[in-house]
Amino acid sequence: MVTKIPGTGLDEPMVLVSVETNESSEAMSDLLADGCGLTETEAALLKLFLEGRQFAEIAEIRNRSTTTIRNQMQSIFEKTGCASQSELMRLGYSLTIMVGSIGTVLETRSRPHRRRFDLLRDSGRTLSVEMAGSPTGQVVISLPSLFGHALTPAIEQQFALADIRMLCVSKPGTGKTDTPANGMSTDECVARDIEAVLDQVGAERCILMGRASNAYLIFLVAGLIPHRIERACVVNGVMPKTFEESAHVASQWTRSLIEAARRSPALAGLILRSGRRLMQLLGSKRFIARMYENSPVDVALTEDPDVLESIEIGSLMTTEQGFEEPSRDMIRAMSDWSDYAKSCPHKITLFQGAFDPNVSQTASTRFAQAFPDACDLHLVEDGGGLMNYSHVPMIVDWIKRGTTPSRRAGSSSRTGSLRPLA
Repeated sequence: MVTKIPGTGLDEPMVLVSVETNESSEAMSDLLADGCGLTETEAALLKLFLEGRQFAEIAEIRNRSTTTIRNQMQSIFEKTGCASQSELMRLGYSLTIMVGSIGTVLETRSRPHRRRFDLLRDSGRTLSVEMAGSPTGQVVISLPSLFGHALTPAIEQQFALADIRMLCVSKPGTGKTDTPANGMSTDECVARDIEAVLDQVGAERCILMGRASNAYLIFLVAGLIPHRIERACVVNGVMPKTFEESAHVASQWTRSLIEAARRSPALAGLILRSGRRLMQLLGSKRFIARMYENSPVDVALTEDPDVLESIEIGSLMTTEQGFEEPSRDMIRAMSDWSDYAKSCPHKITLFQGAFDPNVSQTASTRFAQAFPDACDLHLVEDGGGLMNYSHVPMIVDWIKRGTTPSRRAGSSSRTGSLRPLA
């Protein structure tokens, strides 16, 4: 934008030049590249151009001569139908109005095994669902942890190849899902939302999955709608406080969260807000590496940008409507919810990693021994605290093989040498 500045007292007229940047340059360049058939090299070049870089600067970044860059830009002009640099820039930034919908367009192109849809409930509520894997495969409903849904392109492809239809249901007050209506409790609302999803996809029953702080909810939902649940499992589940001592938890951040959750909702919310802020300041890679520093397999996951992106987006999704519901969820997870296990009509499979810094094997073992009819514990010798990402083949195998082998009451199995998903 160019604006005259009157009354400066100077002999020569002056202008104020304001350069407006747009963080959507990558999204817009991807959209143009896809629509105009640009090569990968041309797409990368277009991105730099839309960021406002000059040809000489682009040449230096790309380690090419300015002449080469001009020739490549000429090819971009021809493919996009633009006659000049200014026209190409106008075309790119004319897409700004579409930025809100670009994400959906790009996701459809780059993530063929993932879809998002909303259900309008009879109470007028909106229920948000992410579908990953096969659109017609075996129905599995997953509830998100504080890190959201464990989905990456590679994981989604694994589900598709295994003919698994993973339906990730956002809980009330998180993501785009509205809070309960008409005085209904959150617990009952989750159960009814799951039934609505099953009815929508034409499935009578499903496999139910949860992770970490959702352990209590899996046992609870399995008791509320047992006729709609075929089997259920929890990965890296947080145990009731009577079985878990914070002193046995390796992660300092989790110990703080446990103590805060046991004291007050406000303090729990403060810790959650601090954690999200710390992730933003440190970056997801350093934050996860610090949180899981005692687990080699989890630290290795910080080298996978798709995993980091999933965790970062998931944590933002969980707190999109604020910290009230996540705080309440954490307090429930770290309370004494043993009665849910006592009354659960299903035998829930528990996968516990030996290197999980958030939950000790001792707590999981004691819990399984206390409720042998409700728990089938598998201690994973090479597992950490993020097995939904690192041990996808194990989870797929459990989904596909049917019921788990019968075990002596109170016993557990050990699983090792599982190849993490690359």
